Parts: sequence; structure tokens; C-alpha cells
Amino acid sequence: MGKIQQKYITFSIKFLYGYNNKLYPRYMSLGVKRPQFVVFKVLFILKVRYNIYYMKELEIKYLKNDASNIDLDLIKKHFPKRYEEALKYKSEESRDLSLLAGILIYNNLIIEESEIKYNKLKKPYIENGLYFNVSHSKDYVVFVKSEEKIGIDIEFINNKNMNIINYAYNEQEKEYILNGKDDYSKIERLTKLWTIKESLFKASGSEKYIEPKNISTIDIKNQNNIISKESYDYIQLNFLGETYNIYSIKFSDYIISVASITHYTDICFRCKQQQQFTRINH
Repeated sequence: MGKIQQKYITFSIKFLYGYNNKLYPRYMSLGVKRPQFVVFKVLFILKVRYNIYYMKELEIKYLKNDASNIDLDLIKKHFPKRYEEALKYKSEESRDLSLLAGILIYNNLIIEESEIKYNKLKKPYIENGLYFNVSHSKDYVVFVKSEEKIGIDIEFINNKNMNIINYAYNEQEKEYILNGKDDYSKIERLTKLWTIKESLFKASGSEKYIEPKNISTIDIKNQNNIISKESYDYIQLNFLGETYNIYSIKFSDYIISVASITHYTDICFRCKQQQQFTRINH
């Protein structure tokens, strides 16, 4: 947290406080020569004046669909069933994405395939209280884990997706989509809402299928509820009796949404190569 510069130590302290049942970000930066005193003073102020929410970082792991990332020996050893199933795919892309998903799961959970259970809708879970989820689209596979319910979805922004507007969206959602400033913005909005629907359903762990049109994201239309960060949008939505925190990120020509019970104050990405993330256009 500290940065040494001209014999000063700069402390950047980021915290959240409660006001009118909503969360707002606050930042504090102090340059001092006596860090122990400042830390004590800052913590005292926080304790006395604010409701403290601990910083939690949402870590999204991802792999690009590249032959160099596929470790067949690892998959054969730790995920033999996934390996056999992947070989049955006619599409090379689908096969490789399935193998990469297995690699991400193993590298981040260090578990054997037999430890992963599935519900009636084939949603994976493990019985040690840790939640995880994977998603893939075209060139990327993404992975998240948490101590509470969590779901992730990644989708490529493609104009063909507009074909599902009448099937997957209610009237208010369609209005929001069609109010985009241009054709690309409309597709972007549609894709974002779809990833929110998917991530919510996956996070819930529901064993009953719910039509996409019945997973409402209409609060996304209320700009007062959206907190726009530099590289992602944040909103809270209620689904099946629980409150989820939604994070939507534009990733090159993709959109990623994460739904989580846990409230995160920051998002980071972990991969071998660095990628550029931008906020979604409204």
C-alpha cells in the first residue's frame, strides 16, 4: 500500500461507508514522515465516524484459446472425464475451450475431477464451501471463485445476437437496448444484459430452468443505481430472494459480467498477457 517518494510514504486508503442504505466509494491519500501515527489516526477516524466495509478484490482469471495454453498431460491426469468428453466435440474451438476450462479450474482450486459435483442443470460445485464458476466464448475462458455464491459469463459482441431480442428480453429491457446511440451501442447493451442474466442464474445455483425473459435486469436502466468505475459498471439486483452485486466489464470485443453475493471494491485480471479493459458505453 505504501509508495516511497522523496523520503515520504504515501498511504492510499480506499474504504466504503454506509449512508441511506447505499454504498459510496471514498478515497483518502496522505503524505507523511511518520506512517505509524497516520495509520493509527486514520483507523481511529474510520472506527469512530464510519461503518467500515473491508476491501475485497474480485479476481478474474482467464486464458486465451491458444495451443500453448493447453496442457494435455495435466488434463489427462486430473480431469480424465473432461478430456474424453472434449475429444467427442466436432468443433475444435469447443474442444479447446473445454480443455482450457479444466486447466483454469485445476490451477486455481487444485482439486481432482472426482471432487466436483453437479446439480440437475449440470452446474458444478464443490462441497468444501467454496464457490466457483467458468465461462467461455470464442477466444477466451474466464474463471472466478468466492466464499459466497458467484457466477460469471463472457460473450463476444456480435450483431447476430440481436436476433434474440424478442426471445430473451422484456419490454423495458428492449427499450433500454434500442435507445443505444448507434447500432454497435445497441448490440453492446444487449450483450451486457445477456451476460448479467447468465451470471445471475449461474450464481443462484437454481436447479430449475428460468426463461431469460423472466430474469429481470431492468434496474440497469436506472442510471441512479449504476456506479460507473474507470473500467467497469456496478449495480445491485435482487434475484430469487437474494441480493447480488453485478460487475460488467468490456474486454476488447467481449463483455464479462460477474454476479456475486460478496461486495467487491476492486477488480483485477490475472493472465500471462496483459489486456486492455474499458467501461461499457451507455
